[in-house]
Amino acid sequence: MWNRIPARDIFDQLRQDLKGKDAYRGVTLSYAWLANQFGHFALGFIPATVGYLLFSNHRKDNWLASLPALAVWALWMMFELWNFISSVNKQGKHPVVEKTGTNIFYHARRWHFWGDLFTDIGFFGLGALLAYVAFAQSLWGVMAAIAVACFLAFASYYWYGAKIYLQRAQYPFQFRLSQWNRDMSQANKDAINQFMEAEFSGMQLLVLGEDDDEKIKLCVGIGSEISYGQKKCRYLTAMKAFECFCREEAKEAADSEKFTWNWQEAALLIIDDINPSHAKLREFITPADFLSMIDQYEGERNRKLLREKKVIWMLGNETPDGAEQRGWEEMLVSIGVSRDNIRTVNLSDGFPS
Repeated sequence: MWNRIPARDIFDQLRQDLKGKDAYRGVTLSYAWLANQFGHFALGFIPATVGYLLFSNHRKDNWLASLPALAVWALWMMFELWNFISSVNKQGKHPVVEKTGTNIFYHARRWHFWGDLFTDIGFFGLGALLAYVAFAQSLWGVMAAIAVACFLAFASYYWYGAKIYLQRAQYPFQFRLSQWNRDMSQANKDAINQFMEAEFSGMQLLVLGEDDDEKIKLCVGIGSEISYGQKKCRYLTAMKAFECFCREEAKEAADSEKFTWNWQEAALLIIDDINPSHAKLREFITPADFLSMIDQYEGERNRKLLREKKVIWMLGNETPDGAEQRGWEEMLVSIGVSRDNIRTVNLSDGFPS
């Protein structure tokens, strides 16, 4: 159910992104990534071409003729390294240790930093090398371009595929968990880390609090990190989830028609808008109401799917007596979720008033 996306899906998405016009279709994340990398390629190719033409007296000298391409590549390499160092300094020097003076508690995978850096440098370099090869017909230039292209083929397979995982999750906006920079209690941080690190065996995360904007950013950030781990995730509102519970067994859509992950095949569900966050508004959907919708059609199937997935439940604000948290915990236990697999984050706890 949670296997990696097939290669045929990636190539089909590539075919879709390469044809058509933006005037009549939406721009996908995968298309945006392609356009970004083409821009990197062009920023290597065009300056290297101009530089080579300025060295008109040395076109037959391969060593001198390579200088414009190497200079352009080196320039962009220094720019990317500066960006890399700035990002690492912002994130902190260790992927799991907080940087003093910030509230960042989750740090992007270190290999993501390095992978993104070398992928961007690679596209700059490929453009510069191909500009050089086009004029100088250098054997070493051809060999270098082939080596860089082989690396980029491998890197692009991951990054392009990751964008497909993100866009099919249907997140309302793009947000990485490493961007979260709000004060939060250690208990909340521990709950999130335990949820992130757990295997896909029914871990449930209840998210409460009055600040709705911060709740959704946190949940989308968690989902994005799991999507980058090449797991199928799906964002749903409560009403949309009710509709999904009443559908027949999922059928695989044709590649060209598949724009979202079906909730049944997703490893992670984010269920949003279950209740309003404002403390003055009452609870509109009670745990009993939600359970009745789970059981209304194919109840056993729905219960089994929910307890076997990671699920983030975006609830309302906690009541002073803790009744909201207890009610939803009991609902989860009633569908077969172990209490040991339930974690709670209360964003009103630890936030400055």
